[in-house]
Amino acid sequence: MASLCAWADALRALGKSVRLDTGDPRDLIDEYWSDTRRIRNLEEKTFKDHRLYIKWFLEDLKRRRIRLHAIVLTDVDDFVSTLTTQRKLTVTSAANACICVRHFLRFLYRTRRIGSDLAPAVIGPTLRQMLKRPPENVSWTTIRRILGAIDRTRPLGKRDFAIFVTAASYGWGAADVLSLRLDDIDWYRNTLSFMRPKTGVRVEVPLRPQVAHALATYIQTARPANTGKREVFLRHYAPWAKVPTTTTVAINLQRYAENAGITLPPRYKMKVFRCAHIAEQLNRGIPPKVVDIVGHSDTRSLSRYAGIDIEQLRRCALPVPK
Repeated sequence: MASLCAWADALRALGKSVRLDTGDPRDLIDEYWSDTRRIRNLEEKTFKDHRLYIKWFLEDLKRRRIRLHAIVLTDVDDFVSTLTTQRKLTVTSAANACICVRHFLRFLYRTRRIGSDLAPAVIGPTLRQMLKRPPENVSWTTIRRILGAIDRTRPLGKRDFAIFVTAASYGWGAADVLSLRLDDIDWYRNTLSFMRPKTGVRVEVPLRPQVAHALATYIQTARPANTGKREVFLRHYAPWAKVPTTTTVAINLQRYAENAGITLPPRYKMKVFRCAHIAEQLNRGIPPKVVDIVGHSDTRSLSRYAGIDIEQLRRCALPVPK
């Protein structure tokens, strides 16, 4: 089937219309993924969710004896309505399922399996519905206090300090920082260049002085030597390997905050550095496109991280009527 998909992709690139109707849903899903991943530059690890949700969609159509070419919008609505009722998905998971279904319907239309593009009409939970509480916003003053509470005389403290400074300086997520490799640091050009785990897109940014100093200090004086590992941030206990999960660093963040006399809610993890960076840049008047170094393809997505600037809101306050 892989050979057929490759052959079909080559014909489509030449402007030919190709359909691979094998009758097996797995083959259809594989063809969809090959096509969609090529167009949207998605990471392979996201295929698990796409496969699950589209499998559910196809099973729902089969149960109601609806063939692909006969799909209408009400069929899609009926499936979406089952996500939070029969499937018991959370609102966030249901929103992700709707996104996958939109991609799948767009693929069906693009490959002429259905006559109308139903994707734009798929209505699922929106960000406004999902955002039930304010973002994890922490002020720069609080961030500095947390960083100041890290014991940088110990190797583990030097490692975590370098991780946190890098995350705060660029607004990167924990996975981005932990994916850094030694080859990604160009000390002569003063740049960081790495492959973003979520999208597979290579990013290059200037190596800021505070980040360079923290990384150099950790690598030269604290990073385990002669491990053969190329990841920058490693475990400090055998077996030597990269820091396994972002949860490991998040636990240390809570501990450093406690040492600084700051109480962070348990849900506050590494994203606080991302939120603080974005909020600070936007509050300084930096254009969203410049702030978009954090990796969003749509700058409107930055609003979910921007948080609430209480001091700016004070200027908008109206006097309380007597």
